[in-house]
Amino acid sequence: MGEDKFKNRFEKLIEQGKEKLDKSGWNGVDYKGGGPGLTEYSNFFYSCLELIKDYFGDNSAFYIGLEKIMNDPKKIANPYYYAFCYGILEGAYNKYKEDIK
Repeated sequence: MGEDKFKNRFEKLIEQGKEKLDKSGWNGVDYKGGGPGLTEYSNFFYSCLELIKDYFGDNSAFYIGLEKIMNDPKKIANPYYYAFCYGILEGAYNKYKEDIK
């Protein structure tokens, strides 16, 4: 996959995640506006997982962090972890930007 496609995928997910966190009232600790739904969380989570695996591979710290959430039934079924997923995505995006300089 070309660099432009990775960049576009990262930017789209970052924008989507930030928008959702803002609308949900995420204050760094809790959601004050209701939080994301399970379907939104699942879609976002697996989109992030796939992108990170495609770019960094499944041995990267970013992928492993998401994998820990995925392998915990209490976390993967809990939209509260949307913010954690976003944090991992944001870290991966920052690393991606460093790599392409």
